[in-house]
Amino acid sequence: MMNLDQVIENFTSQHSELGNRVRQAQEYRRLAAAGDITADEYESLMRDLQRLEEIQLSAAELDQKIAFNEVIQALRNIPLP
Repeated sequence: MMNLDQVIENFTSQHSELGNRVRQAQEYRRLAAAGDITADEYESLMRDLQRLEEIQLSAAELDQKIAFNEVIQALRNIPLP
């Protein structure tokens, strides 16, 4: 079973919209950890990414959507420093 870092690496190595959104999620996390955005802003941005993902994915991408949502949820569950 892959750990979270491996799953994130798998997504971020993809040159696709999904990879772009995972990279964006990582950037939001970095900004929140640095104090450049609030925890509430971080949560809102992450929810927006999930909603965008739900709108844009086709049925063929369902497995990736499920994994993407798990990655986003896992990142949200890790306490910010």
